[in-house]
Amino acid sequence: MSGPTQPGRSVTGRLALAVLLLPSLVGILLVLATTDRGAGVTPDSVYYLAAARNLLDGHGLSRFADAEGRYEPIVNWPPLYPLVLAAVGATGLDVLVAARWLSAALLGGTAFLVGLMVRRLCGGAWLAIVAALLTAVAIDMVKVHAMAWSEPPCIFFGLLGLLLIDRHIERPRRGLLVAGALSLACAFLARYAGLAYAAAGGLALLTLARKRFSARLADLLVLVVAAGVPMAAALVRNMVEASSATGRAFSLSPASVHERVHDALDTVTIWLFPEVVRWVVRLVLVGLVVVGGTAWYVRLRGRARAEGRVRPETPVSSLPVVLLMFVVLYLALVLAYISFIFHLTPLDYRILSPVFPPVVVLAFWLVGRGVRSARRARLAGVACGVVCAILSAVYLARAVLLVGDLRRAGLGYGRAEWVRSNVMQHVRELAADRLIYSNAPDAVYYFTERGASFVPKRGASAAELNALRARLEASHGVVVYFTNATQSRFMPPDEIAERLHLDVLVTTSDGVIYELAHE
Repeated sequence: MSGPTQPGRSVTGRLALAVLLLPSLVGILLVLATTDRGAGVTPDSVYYLAAARNLLDGHGLSRFADAEGRYEPIVNWPPLYPLVLAAVGATGLDVLVAARWLSAALLGGTAFLVGLMVRRLCGGAWLAIVAALLTAVAIDMVKVHAMAWSEPPCIFFGLLGLLLIDRHIERPRRGLLVAGALSLACAFLARYAGLAYAAAGGLALLTLARKRFSARLADLLVLVVAAGVPMAAALVRNMVEASSATGRAFSLSPASVHERVHDALDTVTIWLFPEVVRWVVRLVLVGLVVVGGTAWYVRLRGRARAEGRVRPETPVSSLPVVLLMFVVLYLALVLAYISFIFHLTPLDYRILSPVFPPVVVLAFWLVGRGVRSARRARLAGVACGVVCAILSAVYLARAVLLVGDLRRAGLGYGRAEWVRSNVMQHVRELAADRLIYSNAPDAVYYFTERGASFVPKRGASAAELNALRARLEASHGVVVYFTNATQSRFMPPDEIAERLHLDVLVTTSDGVIYELAHE
């Protein structure tokens, strides 16, 4: 009897996969609509774009030139994203255009993977479609994928790697394991925080596989070799080029973790409720949803067990545990980074974006289990469908409003205050032989294609300031401060003007340009 039914099931399965492409297409179109004037560019983006262009121009994988025209190897950011941009740029397409289309495609890919995971866990199509749609239109995901950032490839390859590892755990195949390991390596090579994906994959192989411990160790060894070799190669290259594995130094600041809790709660509550609602109210509402949903799930599962109605999972999968491992490991890694490396890292939508897709999958997995455990499963399914329809409509409406807002206001350096910057116009008019030091050298490079260096940080030594004064004197250089750029890390303009004996060359509504005082 099973033989004749297989073709029908196969056709149905292919149709369900094809339908999952529709939410992906929605996500792609949202990103393309948001970035009709180009992908959003921030300081990080400038480093990625410059590295790609410098590689194409024969300067290697390097940062934009400094004030004196020197190119330093890029080590603070992993190489995969600029390498991909350079590969596309080699065809003649501008790397910023490549970044736009790549990010759009990756949001579609991530939404498809989320739908695939939910379908794998729940065995049905409609929950998978809703999960994919929510991922594709979530405002935080749209914002992240509208920028020229490395999060999109990190999230996509990380999820793909964990899915392949889970498939290998269920039905061991060496090809799946190697492919999963390479995907996890790509997540790390896109973003150092992608290490959490690889760690979760390794931990899953060691603890969740239903095989002898020696066989689990062998699988882990394959993962370490397949994923670890490219990861280690990138770090060794950094050590050789810049004597630093990641360009970061340890700096203990444990108190900052507590300071970032508000950021995290604010970000997570926006996943369910609009930003216009006060964050305390959002927090209470999310708490009620979580507590109420948990109570509903526990009650249904408990009653089903008591009545002998608990059915085996279809299909059996360790994926929920794998995803939960990743969420815990990623959050731990981020908190360690805040505590020991850079305490100003905000737990905002960008930093927490890798957590969103796994949370969606886990939420829908629990919903699917709860519906199957209900005494009146059909009625529970209808009620769940109504809630999903409302949630999808709200998510889509918020996404459409967001796209309209971002198109009007611009993204990153595409915002009006940067595009129409008066002080930037004066920078463009400076003589080519004048060195430029600024609190936003990346902006100077992006808008003028001129090299620039950072001004000294707060607490700079007298020797550092004297060296800067000598360079300014030798080149008739200038110091440029933008009021729209980050100020907290750098020496304030008034202080540096006083200590270096600088005069105001130009002052505008959005910044000031200094030069050495005439004696």
